[in-house]
Amino acid sequence: MSAREYDFKIDDNIIYSIIQKQAGTLEKAFLELIMNSIDAGAKKVDISFDGHRFEIADDGEGFENEDVIHSFFGTFGTPHEEDDAVYGKFRMGRGQIMAFSQNSWHSNTFSMDVDVKNNGTKYNFRSNNIFYNGCKITGILYDELEPYEIRNFTDELKIFIKFSQIPIFFNGELISENINDVKWSVITDEAYIKVDESQNLNVYNLGVKVRDYSKYKMGFGGIIVSKKQLDVNFARNDVLIKSCPVWKKIKSNISSILIDFGKKSIKQNTDLDDEQKAVMSKQFITGELEYSTARRLKLFEDISGKSFTLPKIMKEKSIAVAEKNNRLGDKVHIRKFAFVLNKSVLENFGCKSLSELFEKLKNIIHDNVGYMADKFKGDYDSIFTERALYEDIEMFSESIKTSQTIMQEKELSTRQQLALSVLNKYEGKIRHLVNKFSTPSVSKRKIVAGKSEIADGWTDGKTYIAIEGELLKLAQKGTDGFTSLSMILVHEYIHRSSDTKTHSHNAVFYEIFHSVTMHNRYWNIRNLGSIVHSMTKTYFLELEKNQIKVPQTAMALSARAYNKLFKS
Repeated sequence: MSAREYDFKIDDNIIYSIIQKQAGTLEKAFLELIMNSIDAGAKKVDISFDGHRFEIADDGEGFENEDVIHSFFGTFGTPHEEDDAVYGKFRMGRGQIMAFSQNSWHSNTFSMDVDVKNNGTKYNFRSNNIFYNGCKITGILYDELEPYEIRNFTDELKIFIKFSQIPIFFNGELISENINDVKWSVITDEAYIKVDESQNLNVYNLGVKVRDYSKYKMGFGGIIVSKKQLDVNFARNDVLIKSCPVWKKIKSNISSILIDFGKKSIKQNTDLDDEQKAVMSKQFITGELEYSTARRLKLFEDISGKSFTLPKIMKEKSIAVAEKNNRLGDKVHIRKFAFVLNKSVLENFGCKSLSELFEKLKNIIHDNVGYMADKFKGDYDSIFTERALYEDIEMFSESIKTSQTIMQEKELSTRQQLALSVLNKYEGKIRHLVNKFSTPSVSKRKIVAGKSEIADGWTDGKTYIAIEGELLKLAQKGTDGFTSLSMILVHEYIHRSSDTKTHSHNAVFYEIFHSVTMHNRYWNIRNLGSIVHSMTKTYFLELEKNQIKVPQTAMALSARAYNKLFKS
């Protein structure tokens, strides 16, 4: 038998699938066409778009003859030759706009009409058009944009082409920026780098947006615009970080910036932010960060949110770990049963346990300051073995009772009962104030006294708020005491679910708490200060009614003294 060779062929349905499935967003489709214009040597790109019809015109090389059109426009997946394109690799990107619209391409005297929705994967070719120098693409969207969608599209497109290598005009307006007009933090052979802690890290490949990376992953926020081509994935929405040689050099630049952050933090005795701590902790543990610098950085955060250096941690004889806002962990730390680290420290150092963390720290210290072995007369390991490590904070639950109980009225003194009645009388005003800044509104909750070794206050999020009974004695301090008690009520009203075990707080919680406690904008609504003043006045009036001596330090706010002073 004789053998014959045949070329593989691709079915038309595969081409249709390539066009449809690589399409992400309309602005990405426009971006692909802009990148094609840059690859074609264009000096500028003009875009006009009204949400339905569009035109994208450039002054690049265009298509020089019919063979080029059929070889490169009509064929998906033809690779570029080395260095013949800035962005293109496989000539696939133009398919994205075909998924969104029927479109016509005009270059030289040629034109190609595409309408995959109605005509499938065929294009109509003409060769007797009026000459056009460059390439002009016109089209009509299959689905017209709403006005708000046009605004979103425009905003996104501006971000994508922000540092384009050539000017980009949109409806007559220049929307790209000159990279030389930006004040960069660092300019290297590989990239322009700008540090901006108010945002995530925006990465641009030769001036066009690839993606955002979280500050937590990269260690700082800002902008990186590569000077050399980055290796990106097929969709061009991610950098192939592990294999891209240019990115590896940029990463080295980032490490240098982080080291500078660290040295500045040491010099000014300031804390790193969470993202910087996370990245620099990993650099410390892997040896990327010099020990002499790393040991002075405040990388170890306790459960209360304070940060400390390695030497401080090494002095602690008992160390535990707990999630931030763990009530038991808070009390263990406050009572100094153990120094309690925030569990995020383990995550930052890439460790699963305290034992693993301290084993790694032991090795790092041994490698960098071996003289300590002589200092400890050969018993170097003792500085680690003498330290107690508590992996589970619940080990302290027998020493500190974690139960929380509601107290009966008969368990309270008269002063405590009166303080509790005042809190219940004014809780509606505090609730009303909270509801001015919180949506949906919180409903009435009864204020009760409770017993707890781990919490000043707690709530089931629906029916009650408990205040630790001993704290009711703060009422004797007048406005200072009722300010503290009112803060607890505000705090617990913002919690919409039970916080008996943990009391985590997100940005929304802090925003509401700040607004309520600092509130002074509405003259027709009482602010917290005026409510506290009224609480105090009412409490001392109740003391007098019950023939209980008013504290001398608070006489000015007793009923008789108040009337005497202010004649009210």
